[in-house]
Amino acid sequence: MAQRVRCGPAMRKLLLLAVMSTALGCAAGAEPDAEDGTVDGENTGQATSALVNANFRVIGLGGKCVDVGGDAYQAVGSPVFMYPCNGTTAQRLRVVEHGDGTHDVSLRSNLGFCLGVQSGVVSASRAIELQACDMSAPAQRFALDGDSIMVGTQSSGRVARDLVVEVNRGRGKNRTPLVVGLRDVDPSEDFRFESTSFAALFPTSGFRMIMSRGDLDSALAASHWGSVIEVARDTTIRIDDAIERELREGVTLRSNRKGLNPGSEIYRANGELGAAFVAVGNDVRVTGLRFRGPSTTEGDTAPKVIGIRGEDPARRLLVDHNEFSAWTDTGVLLKGSYDSLEICHETLTPPPQNTRVVANYFHDNVRDGAGYGVASIRGGNPLIDGNTFQRNRHAIAADARGHTSYTAKFNLVTSGNSYCNWGGLNCNKEHDFDVHGNGEDGVGGMAGHSFEIRSNTFMSPRDRFIYVRGTPCNTVRVRDNVFFRVSPEQVRSWTFKSKADDGHQEFLNNVTVDGHPSQVVGDFDGDGVQDDFMGTGTAWYYRAGRSTEWRLLNRSPEKTEQLTFGDFDADGRTDVRMVDAQGRTQTSWGGSSPWDTSVRTIPWVPGGPITPIEPAIGTFSAELTREPTHAP
Repeated sequence: MAQRVRCGPAMRKLLLLAVMSTALGCAAGAEPDAEDGTVDGENTGQATSALVNANFRVIGLGGKCVDVGGDAYQAVGSPVFMYPCNGTTAQRLRVVEHGDGTHDVSLRSNLGFCLGVQSGVVSASRAIELQACDMSAPAQRFALDGDSIMVGTQSSGRVARDLVVEVNRGRGKNRTPLVVGLRDVDPSEDFRFESTSFAALFPTSGFRMIMSRGDLDSALAASHWGSVIEVARDTTIRIDDAIERELREGVTLRSNRKGLNPGSEIYRANGELGAAFVAVGNDVRVTGLRFRGPSTTEGDTAPKVIGIRGEDPARRLLVDHNEFSAWTDTGVLLKGSYDSLEICHETLTPPPQNTRVVANYFHDNVRDGAGYGVASIRGGNPLIDGNTFQRNRHAIAADARGHTSYTAKFNLVTSGNSYCNWGGLNCNKEHDFDVHGNGEDGVGGMAGHSFEIRSNTFMSPRDRFIYVRGTPCNTVRVRDNVFFRVSPEQVRSWTFKSKADDGHQEFLNNVTVDGHPSQVVGDFDGDGVQDDFMGTGTAWYYRAGRSTEWRLLNRSPEKTEQLTFGDFDADGRTDVRMVDAQGRTQTSWGGSSPWDTSVRTIPWVPGGPITPIEPAIGTFSAELTREPTHAP
């Protein structure tokens, strides 16, 4: 009987090296697939200088594959859709990389049709279809970064990062078509390219797999627009120096922190002042990684170290689905160039919110005098959306300068967000969302420009949720939030404790709730493992495998008690359903899609429409529980 070999992290790394070597043509006798791996007669193994021309299958929502239909169905105008993976040629896409240095690609069916945006106009909601190939057509040009298929506007001659391909309505039903959507980094736009041969390990020559600090530095030094630097699975890269590593324009730094996979780690062990990474160009993305700082000290003597710093609020920066812990200053800091602490520009228009901090987990950033999850300073203006905060001194903070702003929405602050100093002898609840004033000790006077704090959930059992320590030059809006186990009077009185001018504040539609939100159990990510779910009254959150931190699932305000649950389209994911005020049945597919009244589609036939029909009845049921709600 064959002996079973257990593959731990070390073994997986050796196997990865072997696969990469084979993909590069380094293995003895290695030859490219007869149909794959050549451009102008040259081998396109995954060397960084060789363009990719190879076949891949593309796996998306619910583990299904992108499908173009069998040979008899393929024609100009035919839809592209999702279908269970079956290994047929209908699910084999050829990736052809453009030779202009952008790493943009065209995607082709096995019969040589190109995927393109319907009518040749790249805009949201338009369908992806088969077209006659035209390498100069913007509607047939895509960019890949490891989990997104981008098809953005192209005034610069390369694919921008504003629009993506996504599964229509987030449906998991067979034959659900692909469409163009806004880039919200949600499950409907998550696609993985899996090589079908050793001709190319990655879908463009801009990808580079790294496993060490040396690999990281080499990849960053060689990076340019379209580079994707991926940290190998089960890897920790330890950084023992204080170098601030730059992320250039159009570069993605990533791992795969999804479901029960914790993602690989970058550990800045050096405690000297500075930032581990600095975004210095437009369209930088950082996703799916764990960033660990040097210390969880609660004193005030450790040097202040930042995880990621954005240098210019006008630059586009996306930080999503990461974990930040043990940073002695801030996990993610957004910094402008405005220095004055004295001038207040009431009519100023803040810079656009090009920096987005979305669906990250910030915890154990606790240094006294800092200890921030996200901070905006010197005229920053980030959008802080759908993150989870656990045990930070302040989850979100801003300085008092008259240009500084932020928007915080759909974030979850758990009951563990407390802080202890003096060796644990003095434990108290610091305020979660903070805006400094320019008065003595940061209290009173001017307090930034404008702030919107909307649709967040605060689980902490005390009144110190939000503290605006002075008067903003423009306004602060606190609305549609849910606070657990505290009275509205307590919340309002602390929020505006130091404000002298009520004309600059808005406090509307905030709700307080006794006890804990109700929970149900279901499989919301389709991995076959049960997850926890709760609807707090501002958004829905889930815990993958009932063991991770709470994560944003949907920006929908219904509470758990208002919903029913079931796998209504038989795709393996638990769907969420309700009846609205007009008596219509609304369904959120997998709990992550917007409400949908067109519940499923019949199989497409050539020339025929895609027609809504009534749903099948789901088989899943869930029992409400009222368990204490916390992040592990």
